[in-house]
Amino acid sequence: MTTAPSDPSPLEISQASLENEEDPRATKPPTPLAPGDEVPPDAPGAAEGLCRACGGTGMSNTADGETPCPVCEGLGKVSVGVGGG
Repeated sequence: MTTAPSDPSPLEISQASLENEEDPRATKPPTPLAPGDEVPPDAPGAAEGLCRACGGTGMSNTADGETPCPVCEGLGKVSVGVGGG
């Protein structure tokens, strides 16, 4: 007489269903700030704004001539917080 394989226990099913899935309660590591950013780009209330140091040109006038802006690294844009709170 052959017997049917036993059903997996609820714990085994639960464990198998969690493999290779992200934990929705887990927090993501914070997005690193780029030079000139006031807030992380993926933060709630974040928006792209013009760099105040170069006026959005991405260039800075120095004694050596025009060089990439050291605040925005030549992008002319930074992440800024918007809204109140």
